Amino acid sequence: MESIGIILSGAYCNSEVSEQYGEMPPSFLPIFGERLYRRQVKYMKDFCTKVYLTIPSNYPLADFDDAELKSMGVTILRCDPVISINEALILVLTLISNDTYSIAVLYGDTVLRENIPKNSVAVSKMPEAYTWGRNNGIIKFEFLKKLNAEMMMAGFFHLSNLSVFKNALKTDGDILKTLDVYDDSESLQYIELNTWEDFGHLGTIQKSKSEVAESRYFNSVRVTQSGAVKYSRDNKKLHAELSWYQNLPIEMIKYTPKLITSSHNFYTTEYISSPTVHELITYGNFRENQWARLFEKLLKYFLDSRKFYDPSNTIELEYLINEKTRERNQLFISSKPKFRDFSYKDLLDITSEKNITSLICKIDTKNEKYLGFFHGDMCASNIFWDGTLCSMKVIDPRGDSTSKTSGIYGDIRYDIAKLYQSFILGYDHVLAGTFKNKTNFGKSHHSYLIADQIMNFSFLFEKNLLKPLEIETEEIEAIATLLMISLLPLHKDRVDRQSEFLFIIIEMLRKLNI
Repeated sequence: MESIGIILSGAYCNSEVSEQYGEMPPSFLPIFGERLYRRQVKYMKDFCTKVYLTIPSNYPLADFDDAELKSMGVTILRCDPVISINEALILVLTLISNDTYSIAVLYGDTVLRENIPKNSVAVSKMPEAYTWGRNNGIIKFEFLKKLNAEMMMAGFFHLSNLSVFKNALKTDGDILKTLDVYDDSESLQYIELNTWEDFGHLGTIQKSKSEVAESRYFNSVRVTQSGAVKYSRDNKKLHAELSWYQNLPIEMIKYTPKLITSSHNFYTTEYISSPTVHELITYGNFRENQWARLFEKLLKYFLDSRKFYDPSNTIELEYLINEKTRERNQLFISSKPKFRDFSYKDLLDITSEKNITSLICKIDTKNEKYLGFFHGDMCASNIFWDGTLCSMKVIDPRGDSTSKTSGIYGDIRYDIAKLYQSFILGYDHVLAGTFKNKTNFGKSHHSYLIADQIMNFSFLFEKNLLKPLEIETEEIEAIATLLMISLLPLHKDRVDRQSEFLFIIIEMLRKLNI
């Protein structure tokens, strides 16, 4: 018997979740660099021949989401975000005329790992965040199992008799009562889950993310009950990062996770469950005022950074944008990469010594006005943002084993240029693959600047960072373009990314009249 899968994500997340991620249906939440629906569809596809996903009728579906869901064979159904679960299911089931199918229903805020048999309902111990989710079947299950804890439906059920279920949906009541009606004709099992990843409330999102993170490595970081443990075989680099944490000025401690312990090849900091700015840029749906609050905190961070400086412990801007750029560019050119849109001569022209020199000449590297506490790798993936508390935490400071750039002080324009890459140049969209279907790239070199999109980050960046800090926009543009050139050899395994970076570099060279 074939199974039809339905993922119910036709309503928006509640207000506390929207404060963290923006207004979106739960299946679209960004979890560890991808949409939640990717994991949900993968789970359903293991036993369902067709999968339907409901989304709110007024949700602006991004091109890359539409393409991704279609490539996964998912049928998208729009519905009124205020209708009940029963009404949403009736809408979907009107498309299914063959009652011989079994039906599996997964809530949009739920991810399962376990196989649930047909004619079963998944249950779990009731989290504190919930006060509902119980029916007569669950109460009976508790009694038979002699359980002390209260259980609740865990966002999934799999039914074998579609005809009986359709009739049960016609009765008055919610989905839990509907399952009781179904149970009168077709005996249901209630299966207690060993693991339940629940993304319906802010507290359960944080708990679920922590539990998932414990089972995976992200780069060289492992999450344990003690915190986030970062390992490295490069002891000099690790010690440079550790030194940054250990020598934080008191006023900057509030911007970092607490350092818990350290050793010769690892250090542990508290685990931060808030989304990264990378996730918010690529997959979030913030309103302008939500972004404005983040930029206000970034401004406060840099104003605080400029209060501290020690010339004996400084990373020189001259090295970071001059010598390092030329070293990295030589690595890129000497590898003789091959591209569909660029000849080798094109690469030599784009990243020429003349262009690099022209970019550097636009930057006053001797200006000491912007010296202060320095992060060194202030990209969006290294910044966590708690929209509810308006709290920002930064991680993974620059650690360099060459000893040329060891230090915790430097020019904040470099950190700001890293942010410019993410917010304006589209660096994070390239990494996430969300640049697809956004712009028709080709020899015409169409603009790829994120400023051309709905959210005008250029305006926010200028108004909330550059003007208050009295930094020239052209200097940041030049540093960010040099950083793009430096990135090229680091992505030699992804020619598609390198190609997008080259298009961005071309646009910036034109913008800067180089």
